[in-house]
Amino acid sequence: MSAEKYRRARGAKPANKQTLGAYHQFPCGCAGVLPISRTANKFVFCSNDFSHRHHGSGFGCRVRQILYGSRRDALRGGYTPIAPNTPHEVIRRLMDKETCELCGEPLVWGFKRGQTPHLHHNHVTGEIHGFVHARCNIWAMEKEIRRLKKIIQVLLLSENHQP
Repeated sequence: MSAEKYRRARGAKPANKQTLGAYHQFPCGCAGVLPISRTANKFVFCSNDFSHRHHGSGFGCRVRQILYGSRRDALRGGYTPIAPNTPHEVIRRLMDKETCELCGEPLVWGFKRGQTPHLHHNHVTGEIHGFVHARCNIWAMEKEIRRLKKIIQVLLLSENHQP
């Protein structure tokens, strides 16, 4: 029995097939044209680009990935995530803004670690402000400062313990 016949027999929805270069609508309602190659863009992320586990490979809704990442990072960092029920259209409109919310310089949508703009939000209320450069992301800077302070503490301790 083919996979599609098996799905129909169980009353499941048809497979969400993705065709490179074709119009596609994700289950969340976001719709657009998929890239012609396995590369990410503002519309989609490519599951092959990420180290964490995904079921299969292909494209996923970028906004869904942003909301998921916000929740995951907030749990790790102990702060309030972006509201998971934020409408995707709101975030997609913010993607159309061409400048960084913090520094005002043009945003370049590179899709590698450290290049993809971050959705800046209030870590107490979860309110979103807009997209910022990775280097302008206040939380990322704060994490880097904490990391450097720990290194300094270790160096100072090792310096004090030398005979």
